[in-house]
Amino acid sequence: MTTNIGTLLEVRDLNVCFHTPEGIVHAVNGVSFKVLDGETIAVVGESGCGKSVCMMSILGLIPQPPGEITGGKAYYKGKDLLGLSEDELAPFRGKEIALVFQDPMTSLNPVLTLERQVTEAIIKHERLDKNNARKKALTYLEWVGIPDVGRRLSDYPHQFSGGMRQRVMIAMMLALKPSLLIADEPTTALDVTIQAQIIELVKEMKKQFGMSMIWITHDLGVVADLAERIIVMYAGTIVEEAGVDDLYKRTKHPYTLALLAALPRVDHRRDVAKLRSIRGSPPDNLNFPKGCPFAPRCDYVLDQCWTSKPTLEYVADGHLAACWVNVETGKPRL
Repeated sequence: MTTNIGTLLEVRDLNVCFHTPEGIVHAVNGVSFKVLDGETIAVVGESGCGKSVCMMSILGLIPQPPGEITGGKAYYKGKDLLGLSEDELAPFRGKEIALVFQDPMTSLNPVLTLERQVTEAIIKHERLDKNNARKKALTYLEWVGIPDVGRRLSDYPHQFSGGMRQRVMIAMMLALKPSLLIADEPTTALDVTIQAQIIELVKEMKKQFGMSMIWITHDLGVVADLAERIIVMYAGTIVEEAGVDDLYKRTKHPYTLALLAALPRVDHRRDVAKLRSIRGSPPDNLNFPKGCPFAPRCDYVLDQCWTSKPTLEYVADGHLAACWVNVETGKPRL
């Protein structure tokens, strides 16, 4: 764990829904967590579990309507971001809290040059003139590994590979020196080799700049060497939270066990160890179940699971889980 003990971000009981013609979709349901100064946490779960909606809601980035934050607080350095107006939130976006999205091609403007896009945010937040903003842009683009950057400033996004576009996005965020970086599956659209390069870049970035990070992913294998703490989400709720080593070695929730069983292992014989899929599908958030949302897919399900939703509670030192079952014994948790 990080040696810094100050709390940078604290989210309390966040609830977010979307109003659709079919009904109300309950996307985030009572999510609470903290991010400490200098800490990296990973938020893991299947697509549609509420990971991205949760983080975007903190900065007021979900469209309202159809989205609606129906409850909760998000304290950043002691200030509740959910209580701020659009104008009051503007200084926090980019300068204090930066976001890197999954597909950099949709984040970069296809009709503006690299120089225009990188310097624009620097000029706005740092109040530098164009010449000094360009110098700063060059520095950070070189730092993230853009080759021949002086010549390439006049290029457009389509002239860069996916990995290079993601490096550009990271450079844009770094230039503003945010305290918190939220990376929303930034390596999903990249091949495995480029994924590894981006992850190494992010690790070096954290070491150099000391920022806190939230890394959103559906892949538990990606974050093993990146995060200090892991939050596992399912159906808009947190089902398990623990330090990274503890979560892998002493898993407490059936859903996390299922995610780990679906990962390929280099220490298992190929003809013996078979990957296991998670049967069934996530629940319909239009008709949220009364009991545990994972019950229909769970190997440990009890009668109680169908009628009563478990709360997130400490089941060991620093380890939280929302489950009625002790997965080590298969019996009800005492």
